[in-house]
Amino acid sequence: MMPIAKLHRMTAISWAMLLWLIMTIAPSYMADADSLPYCRDHSPVWSPSGDQIAFVSERLGDEDIWLMDQDGGNLRNLSSDRLADDVYPRWSPDGNWVSFLSIYDDRTTVSIVNGDGNGLREIVPPEGFLYGITVWSHDSQEIAVMFINSETRGIKIINLVNDEIRTIPSDFLSADNMVRSADDKELFALSIGYTKIVILDIEAEAFTTIPVPGMTIDAAWSPGLDKLALITMPVRTGDPNDLYFYDWKQDSHINLTPNHDGDVSAAAWSHDGRQIAFVSDLSDFGQNPNLWVMEADGSRIRRVIYKVLGDILDFDWSPDDEYLAVAVWRDGVTSNIWRTKVDGSELINLSHKQACN
Repeated sequence: MMPIAKLHRMTAISWAMLLWLIMTIAPSYMADADSLPYCRDHSPVWSPSGDQIAFVSERLGDEDIWLMDQDGGNLRNLSSDRLADDVYPRWSPDGNWVSFLSIYDDRTTVSIVNGDGNGLREIVPPEGFLYGITVWSHDSQEIAVMFINSETRGIKIINLVNDEIRTIPSDFLSADNMVRSADDKELFALSIGYTKIVILDIEAEAFTTIPVPGMTIDAAWSPGLDKLALITMPVRTGDPNDLYFYDWKQDSHINLTPNHDGDVSAAAWSHDGRQIAFVSDLSDFGQNPNLWVMEADGSRIRRVIYKVLGDILDFDWSPDDEYLAVAVWRDGVTSNIWRTKVDGSELINLSHKQACN
């Protein structure tokens, strides 16, 4: 057995060595860590052609709109050298433009830019506060966006051909779920609090409302706008949020996740309407959310991205429904855009390929 005095002496030497390591090696390690590139990338949106992905990044300090090829190459900033945070990118259906909100200290505006970075301009004069996503008409000639000022709130519809701006007052619409009908004659949305479906006849400026069942906290429209994927709070405290299929025309309301114990927090339909991707900590309650895919009838639930990768921030289906672009929050500091096939294969980090600040 080692003598106590010798043990104490060895312990003192060990502590001295540890202190030396901290004082000499740690500073250089910390400097290297500080110089390592990190990104805060989120809100990926596929181009209609499927060959590019627009997203938001803070890699230069402010939030800007960035664009990259679908394999992560050809990364470029579309909205640099401005004093605004640029958020919520959306592609025009013809693929020629990306629209987004520009948030200044004293106002917000709608901006558009070509996919090559040219033609950047603000298309709404500073008048009140704009918020939420921009919604394109299918002919790529109009953009709708929510607004609020000291007198009223509602929708602005901007004609990009003649620069006319139409204002339709409404004090009960949510800005997060607006979509345009296929014939561009109507806007579909949900009310504040997600208690009602709201259908706006744009020409007549007339609203139709339909009650939404349950205590809904988020929703996603099907491609045909005849169905909703509803994320609904439980009736009993402590139960998880569930994902419901709601055919509002048939008044059919079906729980798609009745036998799972995880909270559902986001959902999106595939473009063909056959599948629903959603974020949940199913079978892993209280842990990092995973990305899942199911058939639209609730069958064949399978996990696409596991929690070990990080928290799922948001995601978007590719136009051919073969891939998902996913923003993943990895370490409390860094988030990147990943691409995966719907079956979970070919997982690759796209936006870290070029260095961040």
